[in-house]
Amino acid sequence: MQHVALTAHLVRLDLLEAVRPELLIRFLRPFEDYLTSRGVALDGVACATEWIAALHAVLNAVDPELPGELQQGLLDVADLTTESAHEHVLSIAKSQQLGLFTVNARTTPEDLAFEVYLDHRDVFRSAHARTQSTEARRFVEFFAKDASPLAGQDSVAKRALLARAIGAWFRDRNRTAFCDVRVSEVGDEVSFVIIHGRPPRNHGAIESDDRRSRVTYVPDKHDILVFDRRTGRLAVNAQFFGEQDFYRRVLGRIFWGDEDHFVAQPVFTGEPLAEEGGAALQPHGVPGLAGVVLREMKIGSSDLASGGVITWKANDLGPLLATPLGRLVLLYGDVLQFQLALVLSGRPRAVRVDVQVPNHLSFDRRFGGDIVREYLLESGFMRMPAPASPVGAGAR
Repeated sequence: MQHVALTAHLVRLDLLEAVRPELLIRFLRPFEDYLTSRGVALDGVACATEWIAALHAVLNAVDPELPGELQQGLLDVADLTTESAHEHVLSIAKSQQLGLFTVNARTTPEDLAFEVYLDHRDVFRSAHARTQSTEARRFVEFFAKDASPLAGQDSVAKRALLARAIGAWFRDRNRTAFCDVRVSEVGDEVSFVIIHGRPPRNHGAIESDDRRSRVTYVPDKHDILVFDRRTGRLAVNAQFFGEQDFYRRVLGRIFWGDEDHFVAQPVFTGEPLAEEGGAALQPHGVPGLAGVVLREMKIGSSDLASGGVITWKANDLGPLLATPLGRLVLLYGDVLQFQLALVLSGRPRAVRVDVQVPNHLSFDRRFGGDIVREYLLESGFMRMPAPASPVGAGAR
């Protein structure tokens, strides 16, 4: 299948302009023959504006011979140039006691991202996985049925076995057998980033002034699995129910020898809204939490109009909970979904938290993840399933 550059995945011009020329040349050197054939020489240039512009045009051209590793490498490097990703790189380097970079006050995120890609690929892959896992927001949550600890996540053999199993599953669904598994650990959380193919696509492409062709390609997709050693929770960020259930089963089989090690149990509930009303929206003494606002509720009942479902939205639904209408609807209906705005101390913008009963949770994990979960537990919106034995026994 031919390679294609998609609008949402173009190599950034500012990335090419920001990195030190010698690092960019080192990155491009393995692809010198291709670039030279497209009029971009790597020797005898000073990375002038015109040369960068020519390189940028080649990297984003609709060219079936463009090396996929060249373009994808630059896209991956760009992911590590954000401020949060830059911190991830430095944190991982420090944890591994690598006095590797010439990091100083003038080391830019772009230079650092290229350096780790070129000279410390393991650090790069780990930082890339950590960045992607923290940016994913919508998760379906499963819980372990016993306290058996996770082991072998660092094993090359286990990761290869996991990749083959996932690749085979997607191959059977016309998405190719390609699968890349990247693992990152932060505290008690172990994140698995799964890179696999989507169904093939094709588009019309203009190759020249008088020629049009079809370009067929397989876009990639990144799914995220996050295992919490403390609670035995497996959070899955994947698009479809079949994929979510497959990840639950395959992770249990590869690392615990049991496809049903993780089970789907009711985790989230809207009952506190019906039982306590506005009192459920108090901070409950959670450190760092200044306030909670209810922004949206979806309530279902056979006694309600609108097909049995009613949706309320407002900047603050709290006062409505105390009205006769609010109490009546909550008395005879079940909260199916609700949205909260958590006001964190020292942060001007509230963190949006979307809950879909029984086990869907969506929020920006980069901001106040521990605060969000602690509040949901303290308020009763989140209930931890009881494992067969205490989670954490024997765990690291």
